Amino acid sequence: MTAGLIDDDPYEDNSSQHFANFKAYLLKRREIEQIEADQELANHKKRRSQGGKWTRFMFDAAFTCNQRKFFFTQNGYVGLGPEAMEESDLCYIVFGARLSFLLRPVGHQYVLVRESYIHGVMRGEVAEWRLGSGNI
Repeated sequence: MTAGLIDDDPYEDNSSQHFANFKAYLLKRREIEQIEADQELANHKKRRSQGGKWTRFMFDAAFTCNQRKFFFTQNGYVGLGPEAMEESDLCYIVFGARLSFLLRPVGHQYVLVRESYIHGVMRGEVAEWRLGSGNI
């Protein structure tokens, strides 16, 4: 790529310098490509966020997550429930309700813990379930 020259001198006179220059060139090239890729990613993110308000998201998240914690169901759904929830609690969706409910088995009865949100099942996605199946 340099026609065998380093500063108009044959590279054979200083081959180690030639290879060091080449390695430095590759490193700089990768650095430039990474900057260009990062810039394209930044532009993409900027386009996707147009019209968005980060303060609105921050307020909504703080309001929604106050005194709550994330959880996963046995079938891999992610949800948001009360801090008081326990691993043995059961998630139930009552048809027509806007939220799911956490029930805790106590002897032969169930106690209502509180409402919860389970992503991917709150908008009727599980409407084909049989009554009483109860497994999310």
